[in-house]
Amino acid sequence: MNRKVHSEYAVNQDSPSLSPRPRARRKILAATSSMFFALLLAEIVLRALGQPALWDPGYDVLGNKGWNQGLHQASSIPGLYYELRPNVDIVVFGWHIVTNDLAMRSPPITLAKPAGVRRIEVLGDSISFGWGVNQEQTFEAELQKLFERSAPGKYQVLNLAVSGYNTQDEVNLFLHRGALMEPDLIVLGYCLNDPELDPLQPLKAFYQPDRIWQRSHLLRLLRLAEWKYQVWRKGGNDYCLYLHNDARSWLSVNRAMMRLELWARKREVPVIVMIFPDLGNEEWPEYPYLELHDRVATTASSLGFLVLDLYPVYRPQSRSVLIVSPDDPHPSPIAHKITAKALESFIQQNVPSLQLPKPRVSERLGEAQDETR
Repeated sequence: MNRKVHSEYAVNQDSPSLSPRPRARRKILAATSSMFFALLLAEIVLRALGQPALWDPGYDVLGNKGWNQGLHQASSIPGLYYELRPNVDIVVFGWHIVTNDLAMRSPPITLAKPAGVRRIEVLGDSISFGWGVNQEQTFEAELQKLFERSAPGKYQVLNLAVSGYNTQDEVNLFLHRGALMEPDLIVLGYCLNDPELDPLQPLKAFYQPDRIWQRSHLLRLLRLAEWKYQVWRKGGNDYCLYLHNDARSWLSVNRAMMRLELWARKREVPVIVMIFPDLGNEEWPEYPYLELHDRVATTASSLGFLVLDLYPVYRPQSRSVLIVSPDDPHPSPIAHKITAKALESFIQQNVPSLQLPKPRVSERLGEAQDETR
């Protein structure tokens, strides 16, 4: 009797109908372990490949330390990741960069505006900063030369642009630093990637505080896939269209312009929004972004800003003449010179308070001779 009961108990011990929990636990454990090792393997492979680079807090996308730590530093201004270093004199990628003690790519000035001097402050990103050109070739330096011909010592053109900044950053820097220099005119250089909020620019990626998820290559790959999906959904895989169709990104531009308008209106300082065309478009002069230019111009005009669209000015020129190199679509020295002349003419026509005295006949003849050389 005891043997029979014992035998039946032994058989029933392995019966799945009477002991589901241990089997279920083993299945869950096996599945969890397989998933864990699969994810671990994926992480190891991605790390070995160094992918993806985006959102990687430790990825050295800058390479040249002269450009990264030598010219920039972490910013003390709330909301800004980085800013230019003051008193820098370096050669990076073959071109000369000098900053003054107020951390601008401009000649030395005093914070307080000298009596009888008019100041023009330029806000912008790498295009207005002058990526790829020497100090004296930026459109700010060229504009300074134009003013000096007619009114020596009466005008200062200040370059507050910083590579990698968006419109939000540019206005933030101005309100904390540029406003202290008492500008008589503000020029906001607008590029079609200026609504960008994600830290895709190398400098912003380098200086931003990293989050825990960014330390995982796999999680960053998933974030990259989600980002690419949004670019496809809102911009048809066109990044510029995505930035202007994404509510959060475009709202950042509107809010920044409204902050700038509030400051400028109280002090009766005119603002020019200068729109740069995207020279990365290889089908130039055919251009797909005129509607975006119109949208920016409409927004700026509604705030009382003046608008200078550079596309009609650039269009007659060959793209090879307008860009630094086939691999770098930033404006060339020729494009900067064209920009300076267009801006000077626009100021003369639209900003009465900054109009220059008309040059004498001899001066006009000298300028004509210079242009023919």
